[in-house]
Amino acid sequence: MTGLIILIIRLLKILYTSSINDTRLALNDFKEVLAESRSRNNKTGEKLTNNQKRKLKSEIDSLECFIRYYELSEKLLAQFRVISPELYNEIDSIKDKNGISTDVYIKFVSTELLSLGQNALTIMCQKGHSKSSCFSEYGKHTVSVIVAAGIKALWLLAHEFGHIMYQVPHLAEYNEYYIRSYMQKSFRSNFIGHNDKDMSGEIAINFGRRYFQDYKKYRKSIKDGNKAPIASAK
Repeated sequence: MTGLIILIIRLLKILYTSSINDTRLALNDFKEVLAESRSRNNKTGEKLTNNQKRKLKSEIDSLECFIRYYELSEKLLAQFRVISPELYNEIDSIKDKNGISTDVYIKFVSTELLSLGQNALTIMCQKGHSKSSCFSEYGKHTVSVIVAAGIKALWLLAHEFGHIMYQVPHLAEYNEYYIRSYMQKSFRSNFIGHNDKDMSGEIAINFGRRYFQDYKKYRKSIKDGNKAPIASAK
């Protein structure tokens, strides 16, 4: 089995794991293989075709982008916790109707990765026979949040937290309400979840307002001309 095939197998495994360390190791290995293939003193004796080199470079770019946004997500989430610790702690301790803790996974991504017109997306589904327990791509008792990394990223996160705050402990009831209120009618995508009787939408708006108030207090507390920390993806 050649080194390139081994690396491709490793890449496929990374696609199904949340380990950032595995991603970084794979990136280093990919770079080493590419550098070795370009070296005149190729010790492995393995030659890559131009097409293989292009594919390898593409995978390197993808992994670098993944790591960059992973690190950005860490920075933005830490910033949110500093600005609005109460909102953060409310979500960090959320439980479903059965009293089971629910983990919320957050990912900030490039705006191009979200559907046109969407700036944030929350994923939670009912799990098997238990209509009150949710799951996402991260497994049982989890919720997944994807937010476009833009100027309003943290406000959008607060808004999604509001939806989660209501829906997780009321998942079965809200799922029925959602089907009855939205699935059988025609709504704009940015209106879904926000009709005048939707408690999830009301709490989401409230969380957005609370974050905005926390942000104003945070800005006011900064002295001597210092600016609020800003994380960016380059």
